[in-house]
Amino acid sequence: MINLRLVAYLMVYESNLSKPAKLQLVNFLKEATEPQIKLFVVEGRVGNVSQKQELELDSILEVAPIAAYYASSIVWGAAIGLAMKAFNKYFGEAAKACAEKRGREKKLCMNVYTVRAYQQKITVLKTEAGKCNQTADPKKCSEKFIKNIKVIEKQLIKIRSKML
Repeated sequence: MINLRLVAYLMVYESNLSKPAKLQLVNFLKEATEPQIKLFVVEGRVGNVSQKQELELDSILEVAPIAAYYASSIVWGAAIGLAMKAFNKYFGEAAKACAEKRGREKKLCMNVYTVRAYQQKITVLKTEAGKCNQTADPKKCSEKFIKNIKVIEKQLIKIRSKML
């Protein structure tokens, strides 16, 4: 099952609360007990939970898999984070490898690393897209990945044309 703390964080992120209120709520959730997180996910409020309430919350979570509703967003968010990490890694390498070069030679060097970075981003997204099968709506989740991959592929074509 999906980590309910992550679901709670996503609920806060998607809320219409102000940034300070979101930060305060996230800080609460970091220290919250499992029953308190369940209360937040199920009822959208914070507070202490009695044993009786905890049993009720458990039964609700078993019948209505709220986490499944947020699963595709969690998969998507994690994938984007991994893809950006890989992408940024290549730019760090590009800065080192192309530092001594100047003019057109430097642009070409940077473009080579940019192409590699975009290719790595696509690889990560394709790998992570496989996790869409674990979500409530695999088709919708997959469509997000496909759309993003197509955008990146267009950017790749544009960069490669500059290299000619």
